Amino acid sequence: MSKFNTVERELMFRNPSDTKFGTPSLQEVVAPHIEAFNSISEFGGEGQQGLLDYAVADIGSFSVFDNASTDVNVDPTGQTLGNKLTFWLEDVKLNQPMVNERDTLTLRRRIYPSECRERLNTYRGKLQGKLCWRVNGGPVQSDMRDLGLVPVMVRSNRCNLNGMYPKQLVAHHEESEEMGGYFVVNGIEKLVRLLIVPRRNHVTAIIRNSFQNRGPTYSTYGCAIRCARRDQTTLTNTIHYLNDGNVMFRFAWRKQEYLLPAMLVFNALCSASDKEIFEALCQGDRQNTFLTDRIELLLRSFKIYALYTQDQCLSYIGEKFRVTMGLDEDLTDKEIGQALLKKLVFVHMDDNRDKFNLLAFMIRKLYSLVSGECGADNPDAPQHQEVLLGGHLYTMIMKEKIHDWLTGVKMQIRNDIRLNPAKVDFFNNTYFQNAYRKVNSDVGIKMSYFLATGNLVSKTGLDLQQFSGFTIVAEKLNFFRYLAHFRCIHRGAFFAELKTTSVRKLLPEGWGFLCPVHTPDGSPCGLLNHLAHKCKVINEPLNVKSIPRLLAALGVSQSFLHSINRPGDVVVMLDGKIIGWCTPATAAKAAQSLKIWRVNGEQGVPLDLEIALVPNSYGGEYPGLYLFASPARMMRPVKFLGNGKTDMIGTFEQVYMDIACMDDEVVPGVTSHQEFTPTNILSIIANQTPFSDFNQSPRNMYQCQMGKQTMGTPSTVMNHRTDNKMYRIQNGQTPVVRTALYSHYGMDGWPQGNNAIVAVISYTGYDMEDAMILNKSAHDRGFGYGTVYKAEIVDLNQYRARGEPVTYRFGLDPVKGKKYRNKIGDDGLPHIGAHLVADDPLCSYIDESTGKNVIKKYKGPEDAYVDEVRILGDDSGNGELQKVHIKLRITRSPVIGDKFSSRHGQKGVCSQKYPAVDMPFTESGMQPDVIINPHAFPSRMTIGMFVESIAGKAGALHGIAQDSTPFKFNEENTAADYFGEQLLSAGYNYHGNEAMYSGITGEEMKMDIYIGVVYYQRLRHMVNDKFQVRTTGPVHNLTMQPVKGRKRHGGIRFGEMERDSLLAHGTSYLLQDRLMNCSDYSQAYVCRLCGSLASPICTKIVSTLGNRRTYECRTCATSKGIDLIAIPYVFRYLTTELMSMGIKLNLEFDQAKISRFELDLRQFKHTNNFQEKMIIGYMAAILTVMSTAAHAATPTEAEPPAQVVAAEYIQTSPVWLSKIKGPEYIAKGYPYEEDIKAGPLPKSGFKFNLKAYPETNKQPPVNHPEVQAVIKQLDFTKVGTAIPRTVKDWVLDITHYNALEDPDCWWSASICKKPKIAFIPEDIYVCPNKGDWGLNYDDGPYKFGYPTTEKDKEFDQPRFYNFLVDSANKQKATLFFVGSNLVKFPIAAQRALHDGHTICSHTWSHPQMTSLTNEEVVAQLYWTQKAIKESLGITPKCWRPPYGDVDDRVRSIAWQMGMRTILWDQDSNDWNLFVMKGRGHLKPDVIDAYFKTWIKNRSTNNDTEHGHITLQHENSNATIMISEKWLPQLQKSFNVMPIHQCINEPHPYWEENWVYPTLDSPDPPRYHAVSPPPSKYDSATDMASSTTISLGVNVFIAFFLIVAVGLL
Repeated sequence: MSKFNTVERELMFRNPSDTKFGTPSLQEVVAPHIEAFNSISEFGGEGQQGLLDYAVADIGSFSVFDNASTDVNVDPTGQTLGNKLTFWLEDVKLNQPMVNERDTLTLRRRIYPSECRERLNTYRGKLQGKLCWRVNGGPVQSDMRDLGLVPVMVRSNRCNLNGMYPKQLVAHHEESEEMGGYFVVNGIEKLVRLLIVPRRNHVTAIIRNSFQNRGPTYSTYGCAIRCARRDQTTLTNTIHYLNDGNVMFRFAWRKQEYLLPAMLVFNALCSASDKEIFEALCQGDRQNTFLTDRIELLLRSFKIYALYTQDQCLSYIGEKFRVTMGLDEDLTDKEIGQALLKKLVFVHMDDNRDKFNLLAFMIRKLYSLVSGECGADNPDAPQHQEVLLGGHLYTMIMKEKIHDWLTGVKMQIRNDIRLNPAKVDFFNNTYFQNAYRKVNSDVGIKMSYFLATGNLVSKTGLDLQQFSGFTIVAEKLNFFRYLAHFRCIHRGAFFAELKTTSVRKLLPEGWGFLCPVHTPDGSPCGLLNHLAHKCKVINEPLNVKSIPRLLAALGVSQSFLHSINRPGDVVVMLDGKIIGWCTPATAAKAAQSLKIWRVNGEQGVPLDLEIALVPNSYGGEYPGLYLFASPARMMRPVKFLGNGKTDMIGTFEQVYMDIACMDDEVVPGVTSHQEFTPTNILSIIANQTPFSDFNQSPRNMYQCQMGKQTMGTPSTVMNHRTDNKMYRIQNGQTPVVRTALYSHYGMDGWPQGNNAIVAVISYTGYDMEDAMILNKSAHDRGFGYGTVYKAEIVDLNQYRARGEPVTYRFGLDPVKGKKYRNKIGDDGLPHIGAHLVADDPLCSYIDESTGKNVIKKYKGPEDAYVDEVRILGDDSGNGELQKVHIKLRITRSPVIGDKFSSRHGQKGVCSQKYPAVDMPFTESGMQPDVIINPHAFPSRMTIGMFVESIAGKAGALHGIAQDSTPFKFNEENTAADYFGEQLLSAGYNYHGNEAMYSGITGEEMKMDIYIGVVYYQRLRHMVNDKFQVRTTGPVHNLTMQPVKGRKRHGGIRFGEMERDSLLAHGTSYLLQDRLMNCSDYSQAYVCRLCGSLASPICTKIVSTLGNRRTYECRTCATSKGIDLIAIPYVFRYLTTELMSMGIKLNLEFDQAKISRFELDLRQFKHTNNFQEKMIIGYMAAILTVMSTAAHAATPTEAEPPAQVVAAEYIQTSPVWLSKIKGPEYIAKGYPYEEDIKAGPLPKSGFKFNLKAYPETNKQPPVNHPEVQAVIKQLDFTKVGTAIPRTVKDWVLDITHYNALEDPDCWWSASICKKPKIAFIPEDIYVCPNKGDWGLNYDDGPYKFGYPTTEKDKEFDQPRFYNFLVDSANKQKATLFFVGSNLVKFPIAAQRALHDGHTICSHTWSHPQMTSLTNEEVVAQLYWTQKAIKESLGITPKCWRPPYGDVDDRVRSIAWQMGMRTILWDQDSNDWNLFVMKGRGHLKPDVIDAYFKTWIKNRSTNNDTEHGHITLQHENSNATIMISEKWLPQLQKSFNVMPIHQCINEPHPYWEENWVYPTLDSPDPPRYHAVSPPPSKYDSATDMASSTTISLGVNVFIAFFLIVAVGLL
């Protein structure tokens, strides 16, 4: 049975001990933090060197040469370097915090944390080190250097509180149970949070897709090991498996990654023969050909380096890394190679033979991973993780900053030598002293910055994946929150950005180490965990010197005996070092023996040694016996069933153990260990939830969070706290129902709630939706009363620059300040206890330079009382008063809307303070303090609250504390029976129900009511901190919308749901008043003629007195259509935003319709009816929604493109060409080969009626009836929002286009070929199959434009078509015809079709298409389509934009007109051949070079993985000559074919009778119509699941208009 221990606690509080702590378990909570910081000065036991000593030793020495003409020092090439100055740092000490040396008045020189808290200062001690130097190996000289004031952890061995007990701590203004473990930085308590990092010195097998990004041959397989030096700095080494079987070794140096062949590292580590390396990797397993083949490949592939000895390999590495490493210039390449191996390869070991063995083990494990013999290790499992302790991270940063300082000294001397060599004298001590004093050596300020911000500024990265979020504020909101900070452990900021959920999963490997309940909901869920309350983090290295000897006695062979031809042996490793090899049976025996010795404390085996035996398995973890004795591991106690003693196990070891939880789970002969208690898996905070095993798990999670948000007792020394904000409950009580750990951790010292009589009843309706009714009598008795403490800091130093004299002094003008004397004294400071309301004087100071008295006013919204005034001096102790700290006390009694919660996640707000006379009462006269609704329980399943209620009721009746530790009850021994018997013995109902009577009518209620005692918490979420109201107020100066933010008197966000609610309630007056009149009312001039809001401008001021002006429309150049309308300002802002994007928004007054950006406002002109004005506001809201849709329809890199309903956009044959027929004699299908013959053009009487066509080579007019008919068939709302581009001197202007984001997929600006509009398929620009050549020619059919001789005409068609017929296989091609050329030379086009060539469109006059309007684009495509159909009887599905100039707007028009875009991936540049002056400037040799390169790449297998579509032309004699020259060569190297054949498209036309050869079907039917397969151009498959923005907007608009009309 639990006890209250009230008397004992009172005596302990009144008479604190000076020999022991009252709650020693609290000191264990912060032990990992304090011990880690202590290791900076003492690591491995008292008297041992600290981490800082190891770090400084690892930094080593730095050398500089003065280039003097002396041969004392020479480089490896024999060149003189001059005198050598070598310097280093040693004996670095961190001293205890002391008073500043400038303070000569203080007698007691030690500083304590409470002083720094109250003075808003940093608790820090001086860091000193001895800087030593020598010249040319001469005598050593030294100088003690101050390295700044470094923040010191409270209660560490560097803190002045170290070793103190409660009595001394209270004397120094600390808590009696002060734990420490944090830093005081600028008066704020900061904590370095624990981080989860990969387990050190353990090889993990990894499969990661990102490994492939390092090169074309890299696979997804790798093995990594995070190696830790003695000073706790780490370096990760990784080996990568290449697809050819090779292995690369990777390491990082100063944030740069480097890769070496693994064999190079092998040979550099040891002088080993190939046979020895083979045996080390093979270990006698020569039957495994997968392994031996790859080992042989490793050895053979390394021969290309021609490195045969260890010295050669070291020299090779040293030569490559000489500059990168930055070592001394007089070192040889071999010495630099040795230094690299020491600093960057397996840094946790010193012996190269051990490194050799480990690398062999890693490669063998990697090959096992690739072959499937072992599986990949899970890096997210606690098994492969450890803790990065704050003290270790602190040392790592200090080491780097010291290294940076010494490097800076070296660079300073080098600069002196370079700039002023005459003044450099290494033999003059004054020179070196002056040199290092020029470099800032203040490490302390950088450490203070790290603690204050949590940001890591590092040149090396410290082998970490994040650079921020390392520190948190150790808030004392309440004691739960404070404790949780020390036990929280975070995965890292890097993982918070990952989209994957695997890092957040609760894994079984974390059982007993990480609490499964205590993690926040929301974004940190699963990343921010808390240690189980019995989990211990090892800090000190263990003494394991006897372990190798013990293992050898147990049958483990030596580490170098890996070639004894025992392939079944498994490895035995200790902290990443191979101890030896043994059989699996021997390994099991050795593990069992070590565990028995460990638990019994025999043979020198430490209790915290982790012993993990991984058994043999196929596809499981790599087998072996792994021992870990390093720091930063998580360990926890369990009971060893062999003798009942406590054993410690680790995360790696636990996975392969059988541990029972309850007694009935023990299996004899199998189970070796048992939990001491099931609650060991929970964190300290999770263990405080009573009967948590009765609750639904999420409710326990919520309580862990809400327990930390409760108003409690943050401190017992409130008068010495200076926190910016503190919450305190005035009358906290000890809970009647508490867990055993509640007293174990002394929670009664910091109470944070009240015992309340709670009735579960639906009473008056004020308890709906989790609300609670509070008894006003309980409120009057002080239930939930709290206080908020806020700090106001006034620093007069901020009003003057550094170095200026003091002119501002606190004080009150004796004459002008009389009216303030009731609040402020003559010293200008407030009276203690003064009652302040908003704008009351807080303090006063006088500017002595002007004599002005400045009154600083209290700006808080609530009444406050001055609780304390602190006068803060400077570090010297003799400065004038310039800074004060004023603590304000704000009372907070519960009000309606304040949030309360039970300890079971049942949160709710106080909805009513009900009079006691109206509250229900029991037969014994008891009234509930709190009434909650029964509906709070069924869905939440918080049965623990029911149990607490009857347990608290029984405890109150019997005067006992009830133990609510979870897992104490079971099905046989139920909690209901246990507490029911207690209730029964006290004369109450067994089940906790009682008859109750209405406080209003006095009648007995029909049902018995469940009533009992529940511990209630008042949360810090209070109405007074959050309520926000305003009528008018500040607005944003750009958008004119109300600003947001309570402190800025901003407005409340009124979103779509709120708007819909008001519409549903019919509160149109309120909607119009809030959204328009009070927030956004504006008047604007609009042109009724053109519908523009932007074009009306003021042209004349008629009267300045009456502010009368005349306006006219810039577009219409008249004032006749100008009207003044009332609209929301946000609509005007939207108009301006759309203008900036090139979108014109018109308000149409002549028709009642609404389209994407059109709004009929005709009936709202000159209206005075507020409802009509309101509808204008509604329409603006609609346009805002539509604007959002328009933005969404323009895809970016970050979001997918808007989708369109498939049924609307299946491409169909152009209906406007259906009535046009071609000539009767034109072929109706693909021809027979024997019918394809060379020869002259046929004599045909076919001619175009050119009068029915536009003028050739010019832009066709858009007002032609045929063009207008086509335009009406198209949906221009689906063509995108791109504006026509600008062309200057035939060059497109792309300077103002964002080619990086490329919103319009504009080929000319970004070479984009994948449209951002979803219904348009990707452009065709390559042949899919390697080696295919899609032959095509633009600008036909060719006919010399202005021939002057017969020679000019000889290249006219059919010359080139005859050439194609005479070529191998009667070569076919894809021909892109220009409409203007076609109407002039239709017979040549007919010949091309008869020869089996594929015909496509190339526009009417060859313009830059994106420079045209939508209508002009339609005209260009339509007339070309018509000309092709009229002369050839076909309707092509393909077109090519001239110059490749196309964007999504042009593509979508062409797509709706039945054509898909074809581009190219190679440009022959034949269009730029010199033809005549002013046309072309390239010589044929340049074009020849292109073809030679392509053919060479093909023949040498350097070609791309896809085929090519190369841009070629038939537009001049020169281009035809080039084609005739190179086509035979291309046919020898490539598979030359038309484009449609290489992409496997048999139907290039809409006419179904035309079927062309494809790769899959090379011999199609000829002259016979067939049913074609579905077109590849039909994007229905891709669009099947898409939606349409426009359809949704139209439906929304229609609905909205119905509502608006109804309101009118």
